[in-house]
Amino acid sequence: MKPLLYIGVGVPWQEGAGYLVRQNMFLEALAECVDLHLVLFNYDINAPRPRFPCDITPIEIFRHRSLSKAQQLFKDCFSPLPRWYRNYDLEKIQKPMTDLDLKRFPVIFSYRADYTYLAGVTQHPHLIIDVDDPEYLRRKGGFILRKNWQYDWRSRWDFKKMEVFERSLIKKAKMAFVCQKKDAIALNLPNLKVIPNTVAIPHSVDRHEKHDPTIIFVGNMSGGKNSPNNSGLVWFLEEVWPSICQQIPNCHFQLIGKISEVMIEFINPLPHVESLGFVDNLAPIYSSAWLSVAPIKYGTGTRIKILEALAHGCPVVTTPKGCEGIELINNEHIIESHEEQFTISCINILHNKVQRKQLSIAGHKFMLEHYSREKQHQKLVALFKDILFKPNPIDI
Repeated sequence: MKPLLYIGVGVPWQEGAGYLVRQNMFLEALAECVDLHLVLFNYDINAPRPRFPCDITPIEIFRHRSLSKAQQLFKDCFSPLPRWYRNYDLEKIQKPMTDLDLKRFPVIFSYRADYTYLAGVTQHPHLIIDVDDPEYLRRKGGFILRKNWQYDWRSRWDFKKMEVFERSLIKKAKMAFVCQKKDAIALNLPNLKVIPNTVAIPHSVDRHEKHDPTIIFVGNMSGGKNSPNNSGLVWFLEEVWPSICQQIPNCHFQLIGKISEVMIEFINPLPHVESLGFVDNLAPIYSSAWLSVAPIKYGTGTRIKILEALAHGCPVVTTPKGCEGIELINNEHIIESHEEQFTISCINILHNKVQRKQLSIAGHKFMLEHYSREKQHQKLVALFKDILFKPNPIDI
């Protein structure tokens, strides 16, 4: 089989966070088509090996010293690079790439634009990029939510530079993927293909709800309060949770996923709220929860947390932004609620066991039909065999 170099981040086969789930989806399909060599940023060398054969090269991120305010202003005005891509020690970062001899890899598959840039492979003649979700759209959405951005010319200019940089990099690739149609429309580039996120789905659902009403939130909470997950979670705990506690005093709220010290300090004083940290097997969590919430206020891409909950038959209440990119029917597969109605939506479903059962059955059926990892795997294998084994690889 042909050798292929994959550039990514973390330990994808451990899954958990959405960016790991998506990478592993691609890696398992690629492993059936090529000899894989992985270059992974932030890789844990003590992590277990994947079930597919591959070589692994860990790679670290190094930065230069912080810039002064005057230097930052100068670069904001005159550097073509957006802030997110500046101040990295590229020579030090890319040393392992030099040792690999990139010429022996006819194709490089890279996860996201930033890791493609940091690894120094933007000029490879046969480059495939999984954009996942465009970084400039996600960051711009979060910034608009947090402050009056229209008066901050430096930030507006930086988002424009990030868009130009990301689009330019994607244009150079032979093929690029995004996870939902809306992102493909926003980028509007001919080499883009939509590959939706998928998850492993049990063939049947066996739910055993806890005695006391239990709400769960699953996601990566290791960032600050303004990250997409944490900003929504903080809003839920400040605006929604007090009313739920008042009307359903025995209700509990569990947080599942890596969590920062900032968020631990925030939740400690709150009644009936506990963090379980990272959990390897989420099936029992979903099976026993009465409800999963995804109070997402900004961001791009599709929410793995929603797909996983539906796959395990756990009812979900989310915002319109949360279920963006997933073709769900409100009140049949999921409860989609605007902020002003979020509290009453949660309380109503906690009081209605019949509706919870209906949502559980419909959500699981929807996932089997549309977001099955098993079905997606076969499609990806066929796609990669088609584009990688032509006389001119990935000649699209």
